[in-house]
Amino acid sequence: GDPPAAIDLYRQALEAAPDHAEAHRQLGLALEAAGELREAFEHLERALRARPGDATLHDNLGYLRLSEGRAHAAIGHYRLALSANPDNATAHAYLGDLLGDQGRLGEAVEHYRQALAIDPQSARTHNNLGRALVQQGDLRQGVGHYRQALTISPYFAQGHYNLGNALSYANQLRPANAHYRQALQIEPNLTEVHNSLGTNLALLGELPQAIEHFTQATQIDPTDAKAHYNLGLAHNSQGRLDQAVHHYQKSLRHRPGDPNTHNNLGLALSAQGKREEAIHHFQQALTHAPNHPQAQKNLSQHRQPNP
Repeated sequence: GDPPAAIDLYRQALEAAPDHAEAHRQLGLALEAAGELREAFEHLERALRARPGDATLHDNLGYLRLSEGRAHAAIGHYRLALSANPDNATAHAYLGDLLGDQGRLGEAVEHYRQALAIDPQSARTHNNLGRALVQQGDLRQGVGHYRQALTISPYFAQGHYNLGNALSYANQLRPANAHYRQALQIEPNLTEVHNSLGTNLALLGELPQAIEHFTQATQIDPTDAKAHYNLGLAHNSQGRLDQAVHHYQKSLRHRPGDPNTHNNLGLALSAQGKREEAIHHFQQALTHAPNHPQAQKNLSQHRQPNP
């Protein structure tokens, strides 16, 4: 709809009936759609005072708090929504998301399963249940839910990406790549998919294609530290030290505390004969990860006097 028009309409309604709960609720939703979250909360709270225990209002408030990043408050509202209406699939699904983000995977899985018992055709819930199961180490069931999500919604790019990740974890790289490519056909600008596809292609020895995908990721987002790091690795493996150093340095510009990047940049600089610069980066790696075994070994070797 048109949030500004709806806001004006419900403000007029409240001038005529200041305590009308549904008008407060609808104005709150319109304000939320317009990004006016604080005032939206005030009107939803006014509605809840008039209709205490209302499941729909707790659901609305849960989503608003979720939008604000206030997870604890959102969880409270979704629990109250479910106390009033246990058959609210959306509340179960969002509560699953919030609990999963907190690492409470068992509780998240239970709420996703309850959501699917109510609405078994939700691709989003199958996808998120699949992700939680994979995080629990249940790859088989997780993959099954990813596949169900894609059966329901074949053009679900995130579902293809997640299934690709699960298959990659199982070392099924070529089937994984097929799903990464499908995700990119649907949404070509997903940098994380370009990175994952490029990584698999590099593992398969297809470096030119890998470099192409890492490069596309940096073109979409020049600040993508992971893509620059991956380009550094790829160029380094082909002996192109200048390009490797360039991309490692770009990666550190956007992710300055990454010990692996410092360590690999140190090795590339050492191969260029830049011993002191290499030592500096090995030291930086150990500043951020004091027990980094490769950086410890490399620093020790480079501190030894030349024979």
